[in-house]
Amino acid sequence: MNEKHIRSHLKILLLDDDRDKLKQLKRVLKTLEYDYDNVLEETDCEEALKHFEKFCTVKLIIIDWEMENDAAKTFVQNLLKINGTEQIKIIMATGASKQDVILGAIKMGVHHCISKPILAGALEQVIVWLMNDELEKIKKTTAEEIEKIENDENDLEQSNQRKKKIYENAVHRIKEATNFYPWKPTPYFEIGLIYDKLGLYNSAVTNYHQALFFDNKSQDACIALAKTLKILKQWNEIIKSLSPFVVRKPTSTVLELLGEAYLMTGETNKAIKSFSDSIMYGKYGKEKRSPREMAEKEMLVGKAYEQKSEETNNKEWDQKAIKSYEESKKFDPVYISAHMNLYSLYKKSGQHEKAAELLKETISITPQLSEDWLALGKIYLEQGDQPKAAFALKKAIEKSECPHHTYYEVGEAFLETGNEEDIDKAIKFMDRSISLCGEQPHVLNKLGMTYRRKGMAKEALHAYLMAVSQTPDDTNLHFNLAVAYLKSDEEKAKQLAVEHLEEAIKLKSDFPEAKQLLQKIKE
Repeated sequence: MNEKHIRSHLKILLLDDDRDKLKQLKRVLKTLEYDYDNVLEETDCEEALKHFEKFCTVKLIIIDWEMENDAAKTFVQNLLKINGTEQIKIIMATGASKQDVILGAIKMGVHHCISKPILAGALEQVIVWLMNDELEKIKKTTAEEIEKIENDENDLEQSNQRKKKIYENAVHRIKEATNFYPWKPTPYFEIGLIYDKLGLYNSAVTNYHQALFFDNKSQDACIALAKTLKILKQWNEIIKSLSPFVVRKPTSTVLELLGEAYLMTGETNKAIKSFSDSIMYGKYGKEKRSPREMAEKEMLVGKAYEQKSEETNNKEWDQKAIKSYEESKKFDPVYISAHMNLYSLYKKSGQHEKAAELLKETISITPQLSEDWLALGKIYLEQGDQPKAAFALKKAIEKSECPHHTYYEVGEAFLETGNEEDIDKAIKFMDRSISLCGEQPHVLNKLGMTYRRKGMAKEALHAYLMAVSQTPDDTNLHFNLAVAYLKSDEEKAKQLAVEHLEEAIKLKSDFPEAKQLLQKIKE
């Protein structure tokens, strides 16, 4: 809506119990070229309300806030009870500079305050900004510019730089609106959202607090604040911010965020209560949640139960966690996180058959996930089912995006069985891992230990020496190498063992095992 259109079409109601001031204000509007016939005048607020009881085209009201008997306040309160009046813009004209008076009016539904005497330039700026809804225009143009960049095929770094400039420009433009709307929470909230996107979280927090100062009932601002505080890991601040909303108007989102904060501060009972209430509001409240969102909420309850189990060493809480994860899976059968958490608890509680069945179900959903095949293979190994284990582990390697790591994991799985016949298989897979990527000191160390276990001293020495060459500051590697030398028939084995034990002690003075072995050699 351009300024010319506003002047020629905008219907305005002026309210003041002083008729001379009404005529003066109407003359100001005339000098600004507003259509004289579209400007209505009223000195009686009750009479003014009658305009809105039937169809009324008034889009802007300018009202004197100092009318007798709080007539202006009563008028605004009664006006906003009438259907269809929510979109009417209200400007309060006042000579008062008390912030509490202005804030009270803004919270009541007034859109802007203008000081008396009313100057033509100031009034024109207010009207144009209000009727053009400048903040919405800024948001819209910013979103369009960002979308255009995302559709371009520029490199990521260049795109991010362009986005940053657009967001910074939006902040500058909204700050102008903040100066224009100094008592409204919306600009501060919008700036906070942009600072979040820029990763300027402390600045975002400051603006969300400012928005809440002007409207402490703004749940959007409070939730945005809590989410940013979550990124900053300021859990106690989240509890402080959200607790009043739980008393005043609890919602599923507020309760979930509060539960996470309680969980992170060790208040597990409160976390369980908040998460459970969050699920209830998500199921039955006005704030309906999608199946995936409900699945995520059940997941949080399950995690709280698991934490309670660790705190109390009471396995009954694990059973409660299992029930929560099973509920999570019911809400969203393809929610992989629920499958994996449930699998871990089944395995922890010794329910290996259930764990295996769950993994097979998970693999049917995501057959490309190497980790699931690997976990299934390990279960089959624990159950002694070698053919099924071999099939699953082969699949894990085939699906892996990092084969050298998966070969190592498979090797470890064979070692964990404790069967002597599986040691050769473990060596084979670890050797394959090293052949694919030699820079793996942890794999070489494990391989050396496996060779020692098989009595293959020469091979163990070779593995340890390669590992030490890659990480010469690893005290455990020096110790393991010393032990390997002592069990070998290498020339100067004893001397070399002493050298590596001394190096281990040099790197870590508090190493009693190395000191004891060194003393034993020298005796």
